[in-house]
Amino acid sequence: MTQRDWQKDWDRATMFDDIEFLVNNPRPLLNVNNYEPPYVLLKYWLQEAKERGEREQQLKEAVEEFLPDMMPVTRALMKRKLSTLYPDTPAPKEGE
Repeated sequence: MTQRDWQKDWDRATMFDDIEFLVNNPRPLLNVNNYEPPYVLLKYWLQEAKERGEREQQLKEAVEEFLPDMMPVTRALMKRKLSTLYPDTPAPKEGE
């Protein structure tokens, strides 16, 4: 996958926020040779977010495997830290 510059893509995508400007200037301030439709930018960053989320989930699961072997204080600290990765997913309960 090609490396992209998030800020540059964000700037290009937000150029299209003003509908009146877009209607009057279909390709505003863009070099025609470098023009990419916004859906190309969106597709790339959605895929990147998906992959990062999957990697974070794998990391969380790997750490959770070692929770039972940790000292109680360390285990409690790790549970609190893990719960911040996915706030909508509860941290594992003691004994799980």
